[in-house]
Amino acid sequence: MRTKVEDRHIKYLEDTNFYGDNFIVLTSRIIFSNMSLEDDLGDINSRKNVRKLKNCYLAFNKLLSSPELTEEVIIETANLINRDSMYISDGYRHFGDKLNGDANIPISQPEDVERDMKMLLYNYNNVWDKLDPFEREALFNIEFLRIHPFEDGNGRTSRLILNYNMIRQGYAPIILNGEDRDMYFAARNRADTKYIRDLFETKSAEELSIIEELIEEFESEGVKVNEKRKSSNFG
Repeated sequence: MRTKVEDRHIKYLEDTNFYGDNFIVLTSRIIFSNMSLEDDLGDINSRKNVRKLKNCYLAFNKLLSSPELTEEVIIETANLINRDSMYISDGYRHFGDKLNGDANIPISQPEDVERDMKMLLYNYNNVWDKLDPFEREALFNIEFLRIHPFEDGNGRTSRLILNYNMIRQGYAPIILNGEDRDMYFAARNRADTKYIRDLFETKSAEELSIIEELIEEFESEGVKVNEKRKSSNFG
């Protein structure tokens, strides 16, 4: 299963000027799929979600400009995602000890969040760095959501970070959709690293195929434009 990107894919993923509209297609798909997994948000195309879509877009583009993943970058990402949410504090969570009120899924105590986030980043950079990249991201994703560091937007934040990490490591992004939602959430809640690792690899391979199709279309359009220019009086 091929997921590692090549030079031409990197240009697609990183050069917003070269691929222009295709880059917008990529980021839009990431943002829309990210929000579509959140049942409580309802229709992502509704008027009430316009600001949330915009905030996710701003957060992801801010992430892409960051040279490395740090605690400060993660907090800034969540703050952007929650920017227009009423009664949501900036920074780490100040209350709560269960995931969505489920007594069977404990999360970090508020006073332990900062410590646990530092440990998560340490493990990601120094313990899991030799692992298969999809297993590494599965571990990070599961642990991030177990800590549940923010009062809202933890899922959206975690998936933007996931795709930032994938692109930074030279792999195609992971775009989950509604069909993946229930199994993904269930696997996450039971800390099923293998299921999430395999899901991430499958989705990354699918995205690489889509990227290749878009690049071929872009390059084909470029050839047609050049031929038209040569045949015109302005060529």
